[in-house]
Amino acid sequence: MPKPDSGKSAQQDVQGENLNDFVASLSAGGKLKQHAEHDGVRRAERQINKFTKYTDKNRFNNAVLFSQGSIDVQPEEKGDTTYIHASKIACPGGALIMAQAPMKTTLIDFYRLIWQQKVSTIVTLVNLENKEDCTPYFERKAGKKTTQRGRFRVRTVAVRAEGKNIVNYELKIENYLEKSQNKSRPLNVISVLGWEPDQPFDVKVIVAAIHNAEALNKIGPQLENGRSAPMLIHGCSGIRRTGVFALAFIFAKQIIIRREINLIGVIEQVRNVRYGVLRKKAMFFFLLEIIIALVAETGVVQPGSDDHLQTIASVKKMYAMELAEGEEGEKRKGRKKKSKGGKSKEPKTDRTEGKTGVEDEEDEEDDQNDCDKSVTGIQSEAVKRTPPKGKKRK
Repeated sequence: MPKPDSGKSAQQDVQGENLNDFVASLSAGGKLKQHAEHDGVRRAERQINKFTKYTDKNRFNNAVLFSQGSIDVQPEEKGDTTYIHASKIACPGGALIMAQAPMKTTLIDFYRLIWQQKVSTIVTLVNLENKEDCTPYFERKAGKKTTQRGRFRVRTVAVRAEGKNIVNYELKIENYLEKSQNKSRPLNVISVLGWEPDQPFDVKVIVAAIHNAEALNKIGPQLENGRSAPMLIHGCSGIRRTGVFALAFIFAKQIIIRREINLIGVIEQVRNVRYGVLRKKAMFFFLLEIIIALVAETGVVQPGSDDHLQTIASVKKMYAMELAEGEEGEKRKGRKKKSKGGKSKEPKTDRTEGKTGVEDEEDEEDDQNDCDKSVTGIQSEAVKRTPPKGKKRK
């Protein structure tokens, strides 16, 4: 007999990790655990039949969409399809939608997603000036408006900058096909500027954007079950920066509500529905850095204490090492291509992601071998620093 729906997120039924224990595990001797935890969330991939059916609606052929957790948008006119490259994951108090940036061929689909899911808050992590990475879906100047095929109109009401890296846009979206009287809704867009994939970025900016998004989502529409309407997050492919921000947002909610986090459990849930999230260890370490900043805000860990500083230093060091190794790997690939010579047509791929098919599996194995070597190195270094029995450290 099926269990009755308690109305709680599945994450609330999973035992979390005490914040003190979490921070302590990342300080002295925690590097080994960081590597092991990253490798523990690498899982077999899911079905991608929808993704392969609608190839013209995908930005990249190697940024796949799992059918599990994907969203269907209901057709409103002849020619509409149900497909959009977007995934939905539950979080405390609501849900998150992770999506690729709209293209010319998917702009109406993107508006339909916003309208049908009652989205009132969007976090965009891509440079909005780059039309190749994101087809404009609103004007960035107050008083301007954009209309799409007589179906949707988006008007920019106000623009407010918060420092150099965050801009808040207050919009109004109208659906001309809406049959009810409520044809217009407020829509807020938080634009995070300057965050490039696999590049160091200011953690304070991410934390500030999380708090902004949480505040805006709270005042947005409530669903029939009392939860907030889903918040939409997108980068270009909707995988790497999008995945890190979505995870950081979930952990921020867990920290506030429960004073504990379920690190691996939540990462696995997100990876089960969104391909490529935290595929690179560098992004995993950056996520840890964000979590440490969020934990420090609660007062559970004293900012500036030895444990706090040691934890940050440890994670930053591993993050820098992974970035350096990634750059060296790209240089090696470039040298190999040069030695082969000649030019060949390549499929449309996100070069910040991995390869596809068998080559992708081989790349995964290379990452695993690299991880094994680095873990072995950490163990050896730990042995060197460990004093023999009966002797004390000087």
